[in-house]
Amino acid sequence: MSQSFSNNINSLNVTVSNHFAVTDGRSQILAWLSPLNPRLQHFNIQDSRVVNVGEWLLQTEEFRNYVGSGEG
Repeated sequence: MSQSFSNNINSLNVTVSNHFAVTDGRSQILAWLSPLNPRLQHFNIQDSRVVNVGEWLLQTEEFRNYVGSGEG
């Protein structure tokens, strides 16, 4: 294993160990692993959604043939 790679692993281990040493509780650990709030992220994306985008695709002959062929 290269010295640089080994140093990176050691640095990561120290960082993770130090973080878990000063935290308590499952929610803090989960927040550190993934600081995103999935519920909030979902609502933000949902709010920016445009109604009927892609509707044209469902109306094409190619798509209808695909669905009618039993593959879709």
